Amino acid sequence: MAHKLLTFFAVVVQSSAQNGVLQGTVESSSGQAIQKAYVTIQQRPPVDRPYGASTETDVSGRYRFSGIPSGIFRICAVVPGSDYLSPCVSMNQPQNVVTIGPGANVTAPPLRLVKGIRILVRVQDATGVLAAAAREPLADRPILSLRVEPPNYPPILMTARDSTPTGRTFEALVPDAPNAKLHIFARKLELAVEGQVLSGRGTTREITPRPGNAPSMDLRINRRRN
Repeated sequence: MAHKLLTFFAVVVQSSAQNGVLQGTVESSSGQAIQKAYVTIQQRPPVDRPYGASTETDVSGRYRFSGIPSGIFRICAVVPGSDYLSPCVSMNQPQNVVTIGPGANVTAPPLRLVKGIRILVRVQDATGVLAAAAREPLADRPILSLRVEPPNYPPILMTARDSTPTGRTFEALVPDAPNAKLHIFARKLELAVEGQVLSGRGTTREITPRPGNAPSMDLRINRRRN
């Protein structure tokens, strides 16, 4: 019995010794520490059961994970309620992947977050079409979809920021990217963009989100009668 306990203890000690540590910092694009950033790590394939963990940065922007198995890990960070873009959303962020060896203590390169630009679209809905649609069967419900497609970035669905009896404001946080496209789709709705009535179900407009130049747009909708 004593021999079995010693063997088990030796296996546990050896396994613990092979676990690694990953630490680093989350910073702004200018190098300032970002506190209370929500940091996650996820082990990348090929593994049977990928390891994952999460933590929050301290006042110095530091994070630390311990007890990590060896492998390749992707580091992601979000700052709730801020204008910072997640590096795991962009397609051009190579610095958020690290390799952890058995028992290694790894300091990752600073994870630098850039601020996005908020695009606003005000939907004028004088007859309350959108509010009434929530009470209708899905098959009969009018639909308005607003989607932004920046270059080298996944599509971003705009979400409602506020709602009033006469309309809603939709927003999306997007990167600084020229030649982004705003796709507007409407089903069972008459749609006017910047005063121009559209004959089809939607349109695509080119926009240029740049610092100090946050694009905005006005739409007007009515229930389509046919």
